[in-house]
Amino acid sequence: MVDQAWKQVRANKGTAGIDGMSIEEFPAWVKAGHWSVVEQSIRSGDYQPAPVRRVEIDKPDGGKRQLGIPTVTDRVIQQALAQILMPLFEPGFSTDSYGFRPGRNAHQAVRRVQSVLKEGRRFTVDVDLSKFFDRVNHDLLMTHLGRKVRDKRLLGLIARYLRAGIIDNQLYLESRKGVPQGGPLSPLLANIMLDPLDKELERRDHRFARYADDFTIPGETPCAEPHAGCCGSLGVRYPWLPDYALFVVAPEPEDLHHSLVLDHLVDQTMLNIDAA
Repeated sequence: MVDQAWKQVRANKGTAGIDGMSIEEFPAWVKAGHWSVVEQSIRSGDYQPAPVRRVEIDKPDGGKRQLGIPTVTDRVIQQALAQILMPLFEPGFSTDSYGFRPGRNAHQAVRRVQSVLKEGRRFTVDVDLSKFFDRVNHDLLMTHLGRKVRDKRLLGLIARYLRAGIIDNQLYLESRKGVPQGGPLSPLLANIMLDPLDKELERRDHRFARYADDFTIPGETPCAEPHAGCCGSLGVRYPWLPDYALFVVAPEPEDLHHSLVLDHLVDQTMLNIDAA
């Protein structure tokens, strides 16, 4: 399990965390006996993850995306955790969820929207969950995890990762909420957190495509749910997503709309998987 996790972390490459140790230096660190100490502390439930190192990268829209870079050691542990959790949660995820999942990608999400548009649903609502990764409620996430994970030590370790904190310009910041983008575990935790959203959309009989915190809902009318009063509005809040403001892009003229919707989805889904 750990060997497989290390191979994946090595393949993903990436920069050092707050301890300055690079990918290339990790094998020598393991041979020096440090990893056996980490393993023992994990078994005893005493392991404390290091804070992540905050960095910023440019977004396609000109803004900045904040990442939290774990140490190489914590990336290996997170990758091993993801390998344990994936078989428990992946089979139950929605078929309309395409982000950060094995065998799924952004191009499939685009094709999904194309196929629904061809069925006559020529209007779409494009939604971005504002600052989703920064606002994840830790208690709610742990509740979702606890429904399938029975190992208390495993849950405790994940909780410590959520609360490990952030180093930003040499200042320590507490992490009372959110899942920092940058570690191997955060994409899976995001999908676990957003799975109830997918199930609610399915319950409402929506045809949609979600990639991470962006999703598109094609409909037969200018508003996916006319009675909700959402058409052409900004900052819509749904009762089943109380903690996140939604940005809804109003429908465009029909002759432009199909290409605009697909362009929007492509822009939002061409993410750096290694860094996200």
